[in-house]
Amino acid sequence: MLDINTKIGDIHFSENLIKNLIKDAVDSVGPKAQLNNYKGKYMYSSSGNLSNIVIEETEEGWDIVLFIVVSFGASISTVANNIIDKVYSNMEDMLDVKPHSVKVMVTGVASRDIARRKLEFIR
Repeated sequence: MLDINTKIGDIHFSENLIKNLIKDAVDSVGPKAQLNNYKGKYMYSSSGNLSNIVIEETEEGWDIVLFIVVSFGASISTVANNIIDKVYSNMEDMLDVKPHSVKVMVTGVASRDIARRKLEFIR
């Protein structure tokens, strides 16, 4: 996925490593948000299925897109911005790489059922 050239050699980071850093960012907000797919269906379990996190490598850097459902009563913009901040900090702390953009797509608000939303937060 990503190769970085250093003085001592090349370093290769797998896509799964990056997706796990993103999952950790979502988990850091607690029960206020959960990863899901673009249709609003919950997507990962303890088995770690992270197939709907999109990472595209461009000339400017990585463009990351993830889809979440926010819990009822939580501030949607605060949760999304906290996730974006945490993705940036995880990537910079662990990989010493800053993504070009991080887009959080809020596909719904969960209470008893999921109320569909289509909100986009990008930085």
